[in-house]
Amino acid sequence: MASSIEVVAVDDEAAILLDPEQQIIVEEPFHDREALNTASNPDGSTNFSGLVPYTDDPDGQQRPLVDSKATLNPPGIYKLLIYWFLFTIAFGGNVTPKINIVLSLVCREFYSQNPETDSFLVSAIGKVVKALTGDIDDSCQIAPIHAKASTVNLWVSLTVGAFGTLSSPYIGSFSDRFGRKPLLIVATLGPLFSDIVVIFATKSLYLKSYYLFIVAAAVEGSTGAYVAVSAICHSYVTDCTPPEKRAAAFGLLHGVLYGGMAIGPTIASLMVNKTGSVITFFYFGVFLQLLFIFSVIFIIPESLPKEMKHNAQEVHRQKILAKRDNNNSSQNSWTFNLKRFNFLKPLSAFYPNDGTRPIIKRNLVLLAVLDCMAVGNSYSELTAVLMYSEYAFKWSTVETGYYLTTIGICRVILLFLVLPNVVLFLRKIVGSYHRRHRPELSNTKLFGASDVDLLILRGSALIGMTAHLGFLLTSSPIYFRICGAFGAFSGSLAPGFESVISKHVRQRNIGKVLGAVGLMHSISRAIAPTFFLSVYSLTVGWFSKALFLCFFANFFNIFIGTFFIAKNVPGGLMENPSDEDDEGNTEDEVAHPERI
Repeated sequence: MASSIEVVAVDDEAAILLDPEQQIIVEEPFHDREALNTASNPDGSTNFSGLVPYTDDPDGQQRPLVDSKATLNPPGIYKLLIYWFLFTIAFGGNVTPKINIVLSLVCREFYSQNPETDSFLVSAIGKVVKALTGDIDDSCQIAPIHAKASTVNLWVSLTVGAFGTLSSPYIGSFSDRFGRKPLLIVATLGPLFSDIVVIFATKSLYLKSYYLFIVAAAVEGSTGAYVAVSAICHSYVTDCTPPEKRAAAFGLLHGVLYGGMAIGPTIASLMVNKTGSVITFFYFGVFLQLLFIFSVIFIIPESLPKEMKHNAQEVHRQKILAKRDNNNSSQNSWTFNLKRFNFLKPLSAFYPNDGTRPIIKRNLVLLAVLDCMAVGNSYSELTAVLMYSEYAFKWSTVETGYYLTTIGICRVILLFLVLPNVVLFLRKIVGSYHRRHRPELSNTKLFGASDVDLLILRGSALIGMTAHLGFLLTSSPIYFRICGAFGAFSGSLAPGFESVISKHVRQRNIGKVLGAVGLMHSISRAIAPTFFLSVYSLTVGWFSKALFLCFFANFFNIFIGTFFIAKNVPGGLMENPSDEDDEGNTEDEVAHPERI
């Protein structure tokens, strides 16, 4: 059986090779299939007025939630992709301008409060105005200003990550009960509010107006931010796409994401050149996000049927009542409320108490930690590397925008061209070795990570190490760009880990475990940028490249960690063979003797 999230199943579904953000991981919180499929009637049957819900059971009915032939305006992936592309352009295009605006506002405060000479004091406002119109003045590219700007960006990242970690489980639950569209609108309001605050902060005469970015980050995180928008889009695709086409559908979604993040910085750079103002793109971004919200309200149809929303609401109500009934103390006791709002509870999926074999549980914990480290690199690299490049090479908004476009293009090439062919090549090599040297394993059921999986992970980690070693050693902007483009090909690291994680759980629990991975990503988004931006803030001016040494060390630890992953585990996932799922991963592994 070819799993819809199998990274080595390279055929016409090879496009599932995902991006560093790996949005498929949040599928379970937005689609609690086990609850929806069993809790409607007392006898465990469902009652959806003829509606056939999606099931992961390969022997069951494999249909989307809505019958496109029975609906006048059925949901579909292409109806979403067009407008999702608008959002990704806004998201990708405002990264560099936002960093430069923070730097400019900090520069304004620095020279206004610390005038070394009268000329500095007189020209302070002029310098900042010039900065906000596209060019960062060289007098702003000094260590104290970069250190303070890095601290501001640190608090912005920490605030978004912390509030997003707290809100994401509830956003997923709400989307099950009230539909994808309402929550998609709510999640988009956060980034929209953040962009409006950026415009307001640049217009304010208050010297510390950059603190408004932290306020905007709290609001953005509370609505789930970009991660929630992308997650709900993936849930929408899950609702309206049959399993046999879901891998290709997810590949299209991630391809649009990469395309938007590649085109957005280019549009921002062109607008800065044309208008002479960085703020122009934020007006454009606000327009794109409003257009996206308008399309969700009036054009894109809801993917979750009313019957399933009502059923999810009833399931939620019954769960709350059951928890209260099982609590021996007062219903309003602090222990009951603490358990109810324990947002870390999903992490228990990495060490399940359901008869899973110890070696499998050890692998799950190790993979979760390594995946968190890889995603932490992805979340932190963008801001930190751009700040360093502007400090070291005096890059303008236009130059950093073109750099981001290069990175985005390289990731698109990785997703659609390089990685699928590399996987095919490795499968042939490993399969050939298997047939020659270990033919007895061709009929053995094997579980967990394969050699191909681990080779991909180790190769991606080595690419990341090499790229950051290049950052550390070079002082040339040309070689810096080359290292950045090369490092973009390490983008298969995080999705590779998540694909391997999915092989360590029964099919019925994949959503639950990948939902826990999503929570780990939210935590990583809060912690990792805090660490790396703190390093940059403390070392800029005397050892600014310490940042790349830390990234190199993190990739090195990931590389070493992959050697502790037990591969090709025989005997099943569960201690009791009767608990094994028939679907498992074993049919695919037996059919493809490349696993050794």
